[in-house]
Amino acid sequence: MTTTQQASFEQAQQEKNRGNEYFRNKQYEEACECYTLALGASLSDTDRAACFANRAAAKLKLEDYEGALEDCSEALSLDGNYWKALYRREQCYLKLGRYEEALKDAKVLSEARQISTEEVHRIERLKEREDERRKEEAMTKLKEVGNSVLGYFGLSVDNFKLDKDPETGSYNIRLQK
Repeated sequence: MTTTQQASFEQAQQEKNRGNEYFRNKQYEEACECYTLALGASLSDTDRAACFANRAAAKLKLEDYEGALEDCSEALSLDGNYWKALYRREQCYLKLGRYEEALKDAKVLSEARQISTEEVHRIERLKEREDERRKEEAMTKLKEVGNSVLGYFGLSVDNFKLDKDPETGSYNIRLQK
């Protein structure tokens, strides 16, 4: 390592340490700035991953979930087994309502015994509720479209009933009187 590289490395370590101190003191914006400065210097992949993960933690505290998500993904691209970064990314996905992605990360964490299976089940329930909400929203929109078309004929979707055939599982639509 040349003298210049050594100086750059030491500067990066100082910025990282300052960032850690700011984080401990709940000065999250200042911590982000220090981690960003540290990332601008030449660091090893391990140190860069730590800076990205630490900056993500500060961004989480600042409720910058998209920014934190990007930093977690950067940390994981440098170190795929960085469990803190994966856990923080899972938390970002949860905060952003991206339950399917949160569930994927949670399952990996659970398999690595980094979180409990109860946490995975909790996320599964959140995902199911969100899926149900989206399904209801889609049905409401479909009914609106159906009613706008059927309105020309003096009908609405409420004039029709779906009957499920128990043998085939298919549905028949019939007009109700």
